[in-house]
Amino acid sequence: MHRILERFHDPENPGAMPAIAPEQREEAARRLERISRREFRRDLEDNLLHQGWLRRWLDIVPAYIDWCIARCRTWRPAAVEQRIERALTPGGVTVKGRLDRIDRHDGTHAIVDYKTGAAPAQEEVEDGEAVQLPFYALLSGDAVVRSEYLLLEKNGVRGGACLEDEDLIRLAQATGERLASLVEQMEDGAPLPAWGDEKTCDYCPVSGVCRKQAWDAPHPVIDHEAQANDIS
Repeated sequence: MHRILERFHDPENPGAMPAIAPEQREEAARRLERISRREFRRDLEDNLLHQGWLRRWLDIVPAYIDWCIARCRTWRPAAVEQRIERALTPGGVTVKGRLDRIDRHDGTHAIVDYKTGAAPAQEEVEDGEAVQLPFYALLSGDAVVRSEYLLLEKNGVRGGACLEDEDLIRLAQATGERLASLVEQMEDGAPLPAWGDEKTCDYCPVSGVCRKQAWDAPHPVIDHEAQANDIS
C-alpha cells in the first residue's frame, strides 16, 4: 500500500497525480488501479493473501479518489515516504522516523499516516497514551499544524484520530520531554517499570517474566500445621 500511494502521489514521479480535480476522477481511478496491479503483480502468483488484499484495495479505490478530491480543496501533497532525523536534545537524544505523507497549505504542513488495520482512538491520542501522531509532529518541526490517521478500510476510506494546532503543539512537546527524560533515566541505570495496563499487556511478548496474569490472583493459604501432621 505504501509503495502504491508513494508512486501515485510523489510530486517527483512523472506519472503521479499529486493533486486531483473533480473532472479528473475517472482518470485518477484508472491510473491508481494500474499502479496497484503493477505493484501487486510480483507477489500474486504465489501469495493468495496478497490476492485478497488487491481485491479489497481495488474495491475502495473510488472512495480513496473521492477523499483525495475533497482533500485537495485545502491540502496538496508535498512529499511522501519521507525519512527524517532530528536532534531532540543538543548532543543527546536523536529521533528518526518515516512519514507516509506530508501535505502543504499556505506555508503550513499536515501529516497523514495511512492505516489499513486498527488505529488508536481519538481519546487515546489526546490522553498521550498513543504517541505516534505527536511524535510525527516532533520530527517535522514548527510548520506542522495537523497530524492525522487516514483509515483505509474494507468498507471505504475515512479520517481517524487527528491533532491540530495548540493540542498538537502541546502533546508533541510533552512527548519530546517524556522521551528525553526516559532516556536520561535509562542512562542513569533506573529500572524500567511495567506499564501494567490490560491493553499493553495483551500484546507483550514477555509476559512470563513479570507474570502479570498472577498479580491479582488470590494467593493460596497454606496450612503448615496440617502439612506437618500429614508427614508425621
